[in-house]
Order: sequence, then structure tokens, then C-alpha cells
Amino acid sequence: MSREARLSARAAERRAAAIARHPSFDAARFDALAPNALRVGHERPDAERDAAADAYLALLADATASDRRGPVHELLFAATLTGPSATAPQMARAYNLADGLMREHGWLADLLARELAEVPLERFEAALVEQLERVLGPARGAWPERVYATSVSLRDAVDDLVPGTLELVAPRVIRARDVDDPSRCAGVVVLDASTAFATPAPPGPALAV
Repeated sequence: MSREARLSARAAERRAAAIARHPSFDAARFDALAPNALRVGHERPDAERDAAADAYLALLADATASDRRGPVHELLFAATLTGPSATAPQMARAYNLADGLMREHGWLADLLARELAEVPLERFEAALVEQLERVLGPARGAWPERVYATSVSLRDAVDDLVPGTLELVAPRVIRARDVDDPSRCAGVVVLDASTAFATPAPPGPALAV
């Protein structure tokens, strides 16, 4: 039996077991992503490659059964977990990290998915920590020797938003509420003295300062 046939059979087993346990299992989503298992760990020895492919199918079944659809999960199954040197332990660690991000605000998960899109699996955890530090780490001194100015279009995040109240929601994240509808918000993430970008933001509480 070819490797493709073996993986197809294994995917069918995972699919059937998940459907039996979870009536709401999204079979169409599983079927669309399961073929990616063929790309997983193809530079590894056969035994490690097969273990990684099976781990991919197991994680995909779990994510589909439990409706994990955050942007970081989508990135993992579409790209990150399918790397040529992927191993089962690396994949499980990345998946657990993505689960932890589900408790965070949506804007942060959107940002991380964008910034981690080109990061290989072996660097995923380190790159994730770097990005979290960039956004949520302590802000630098308020008055550096040079003062920089930059402009950011909020329409890139929320079309037609008219900025009203500005709030600090993280050390490097400013939220702008729409003048007429305060529930419509855009966030401005300040990465350094001259780099910032807009992203959708939830209308949650501001940071106490």
C-alpha cells in the first residue's frame, strides 16, 4: 500500500471516530485539510514522518470536533504544521500554544497569525514569544531623545470609522472608538518609534494607568 493510501485510510479512521464522538463534527473542514498530512515532515526518516503525519490528523480531528477556528489554528493547519522537518512533539506544542491564544482578544490572534505566517514550525514558539513581547511588553520611555511622528489609516482595520475616544488597552496598543458607535473600534499597535499599524479591536475595558 502506498503512503498516500495509508494516510487516506488513517484519515478515514480519524474522521469516523470523531463523528461518532461529536455529532457536530465538521466533516467538510476535516476533508479539506486532511490531504495536507502528505506534506508533513517529508524530510524526516520514514518512521518520524509517518508519526508526524498521524499527529497532524489527530490534531486536525480534535480542532474540528471542538470547533477551534481561531486565526492561529487556521494558520497551523494550512501551513505551519505541514513543514518539511515537522515532528509530532513540535506540532503538539504549537497546537497547545494556539489553544492558549483562544482566551486572548481577537485582535491579538489576528495580529499573531499575520506575523507568524512565514515562520517555520521549529521557530514557532520562539517567534510567538517575540511577537507577544513586541506588542504586550513594557512600553519604552515616553520621551526619547528624538520624537517621531507617523500616520496610520484606521480604514485598513475598520472601514468608515470616525475616531473619537482614544484608550490604552495594552502597553503598545491604542484603541480608537467610533464617534457615533462606540462599539466599533480600531486598534493601533505601536511596534517601535516609527512603526505602527491598525487592526480591528474589541470594545472591551481599557488598561488602568
